[in-house]
Amino acid sequence: MDKGKITMLMAGGTALRTSTSTTTRSSLKRKTYKHSGYASFNISDPKPRNIHKAQVRDRILHHAVFQVLNLIFEAGFISASFSCRVGYGTHKGVEFLQNTLRKASKNDKIPCFALNCDIKKFFDTIILYRARTVDKDNLFDFFIMI
Repeated sequence: MDKGKITMLMAGGTALRTSTSTTTRSSLKRKTYKHSGYASFNISDPKPRNIHKAQVRDRILHHAVFQVLNLIFEAGFISASFSCRVGYGTHKGVEFLQNTLRKASKNDKIPCFALNCDIKKFFDTIILYRARTVDKDNLFDFFIMI
């Protein structure tokens, strides 16, 4: 990846053009940035969930980090991955599923099924595992190349 592109995203990207960006940016450069606490609340649409919402300052940084990481990881995603990807989403996922079922069933001539499931607490465990495998110092330095 071109260091100039990362610099442009972090320095000139819309995510860091807010009034809080100056203090956030300087604390990132000094490596003193601390993530704020989360606001927690419950919803039940369609099932009960406990939501943790980051502060605005942290969410702005999340978006800036996403812009950089997306450039790195997007090429590695499989074509059937639709969540949290630019230009993808629920509608494209449904369209892909319909096309796949149509091909697999030979236009409804052969029975074909799709499994829709939700693994309880899946992301709570997988994100912790992934976080342990990341070299945090190098990744942090990667974002400070401003």
